[in-house]
Parts: sequence; structure tokens; C-alpha cells
Amino acid sequence: MRLPIITIGIAIFTTALYFIGGAMPEQLLWHQGESLRVWQWVTAHVSHISIEHLTWNVAALLILGSIVEQTSRKVLGLAALAGVIGVNIYLATFFSLSAYAGLSGALNALLITALYFLYQQVGYKLASAITLVLSLAKIIVEYSFELSLFSKLPWPSVPQAHLAGLIGGAVLVLFLEVRKRRLLNSELVSFNELLPER
Repeated sequence: MRLPIITIGIAIFTTALYFIGGAMPEQLLWHQGESLRVWQWVTAHVSHISIEHLTWNVAALLILGSIVEQTSRKVLGLAALAGVIGVNIYLATFFSLSAYAGLSGALNALLITALYFLYQQVGYKLASAITLVLSLAKIIVEYSFELSLFSKLPWPSVPQAHLAGLIGGAVLVLFLEVRKRRLLNSELVSFNELLPER
């Protein structure tokens, strides 16, 4: 088992950013309207609005990122990118609040990727499926009742961003599954070519 150095590095960077820049650093948050700067499409995801917000997200990052990184560091990067892109599409099209910050939206791409990898292992199939169902239920409950189930934040919860991250991760997982099946099929063809004719 290798040390998940990329995950740990992101966690340290995100935590350091909070303690250096403070809660809700204005120059790093995503802002609605003309005051939005290009870098804020990225920095908003590693900025947090309270110590509780930071703690939940870093804990989830360490767990989910470690699971994905054990399988593939490349996929870890792709999952983080898929989550950020998914959330950013949501921010650009449907988001109505004045500002956005936090890693939780993008983390949902890591969640579905981690569950995909765990599902490949015999002992984790049921637990992975149940976790996915519970994660979707959490998003639905938070959206329906306009609340955050596990934390109290100084501004409204944004479960739609969680769903957007989850969708970004689902696109990546679909790509990985299609790629895996193609590789398996091509290896099967190659193996069959080696077999003697009957």
C-alpha cells in the first residue's frame, strides 16, 4: 500500500490556505457577476467558509482521495478535474447565490470514483452500492429541505453543486468502464488468436 502523497498534499495545501487566508477569502471565492476573476473558478474549490466546513471536506478528501490514489494517481487527478468542471458548469448556468466556496462539490466526483473502484472488489460490492444510494438520498434530502445534514454553515447549503460533482464523476466512471471493457475485449481477441484451430 503506497502513501497517498498527492491526496495528503492537497489536504495540507487546503488547510494551510484556510489558516493563511482565513475564512471566506474574498479574492479566492467564486463570485457572481463582473467581479469574477479567472483563477476563482479553481481557488473557490479549495477555499472554505468556516473551520467546520474545512474539517468535513479535508476528512472526506483524505478518505476518498486515498482510495482513488491507491488505484491510480492519474485517475485521482482526472476525478478532481471532473468534479471541478461539473461544479463550474453548474455555477455558470444555474447557481443563483452571490458566491461559492468549498471542496464538497468536487469531492462528490472522488466519491463516485472511489465507489467504482471499491465495487470491483468482491468484499465491497454491497457496501459500495449502499453508499451510493445513501449519498444520492442525502443530496435529495438536502435539496428538498434546504439544509445541510452534517454541518451548520454560515450560508445556505448547495446540494446542487454536490450533484454536479457527482455527475462529473459519473462521466469519468463511465469512460473508465468503457475503456476497461474495450481492453478486455481486445485482450480476449488476442488470446483467441493464439489458440490452435480445431
